[in-house]
Amino acid sequence: MTEDTNPVKDSGEMPSGETSNRTGLYAFSGGWVAVFGALALFGAPSQQAAPVYLPASLETASAPVAESVDFIVRFDDIEDIQTCLDTFKSTPDSARETFTNWASAYESLDGMELKKTSYAGELILSWSVEGNQRPSRADIIAKQQELLAMPEVKYADPDYTAHAGDAR
Repeated sequence: MTEDTNPVKDSGEMPSGETSNRTGLYAFSGGWVAVFGALALFGAPSQQAAPVYLPASLETASAPVAESVDFIVRFDDIEDIQTCLDTFKSTPDSARETFTNWASAYESLDGMELKKTSYAGELILSWSVEGNQRPSRADIIAKQQELLAMPEVKYADPDYTAHAGDAR
């Protein structure tokens, strides 16, 4: 028979040198876990910002009253629309005139003006209701549905900013 060279005794005890090494390792790693846990729980001081609470009257009082709504509209490949997209950056007045002439044939585009174009091939059209009143949510949805009913329109989305406490 050969003699067992395993330093661990059958009783489960470890040599005293290994026990102190493991205890130190556990204490060291436990300290780091505590540090990172505290950072995760409380956050780093430089990353926390105090929330700012304003009364609803102040939040809505500073919100501008829009008399027009912009729509982001994507049309099918139409020569006049492509001309507007190609020339708007260099000659915006010419592009607006081209759009106005083309749009005059469509009742759905009455009251809409070419405001700008996007690099994605969209026209940003500004729309005002009659009398330059602020359009209601129902007016905006109705206009969007009217634009989407045009076979030349791929999509038409209102581009407006929502304000807290504003139910319109």
